[in-house]
Amino acid sequence: TTKETQIKQIQNSLEKLKKQLQNLKNDTKQNHLKVHAVAGFIKTTGNTDTKTLNYEIKLKKNWNKHLVTLLFDGLYAKDASITTKDKFFTELEYLYELTPKFAFSYQVGYEKDKFSSYDYQEYSGMGVRYKFVNTKKHKFSVYANILYAIDAIEESSTDTSYKDEYMSYKTKIVYSWQIIKNLKFKQELTYITQADEIPNYFIYSKSILS
Repeated sequence: TTKETQIKQIQNSLEKLKKQLQNLKNDTKQNHLKVHAVAGFIKTTGNTDTKTLNYEIKLKKNWNKHLVTLLFDGLYAKDASITTKDKFFTELEYLYELTPKFAFSYQVGYEKDKFSSYDYQEYSGMGVRYKFVNTKKHKFSVYANILYAIDAIEESSTDTSYKDEYMSYKTKIVYSWQIIKNLKFKQELTYITQADEIPNYFIYSKSILS
């Protein structure tokens, strides 16, 4: 009948409107700047007098198929009046999604660690990211990059410094598990090795429960 046809048309219009509102909501969410910050401070007094400060700040901005992430990570410690740790790391990453699972990646990184044999280390290069698992509870992604790296090395025994420039490979895995609504586990593991000298490698691991 005419009434039934009109009701169906109204229902279809409402469904279309619902989808449009959801798409608009998703677009608005995507265009937000996300900021994640963590800071920790430990102080001991008595037989020992120590101070330790660590922080991590991560900024994410995505629009359409683009995602930009900027990370700052630092650690500073003193024992009495002597500095025992002084480390700073920053990385800028750009991702472009070619498909929902596969993305192009470009990274630039810089690290300065006063108490290593390196004055500083820096790298830049392109690669890919692939999402093997992407569900509400579990996410598992693998990154692979080819990097151009520079290590500024200081030799304290001879009081000399020089730069080592080389190509390197970087592999990173990221796994997250949404255990319950407000409890999440995340594991990151990064492996970087020099292309023509495999024994020259770096491993970084980070486990987070939030």
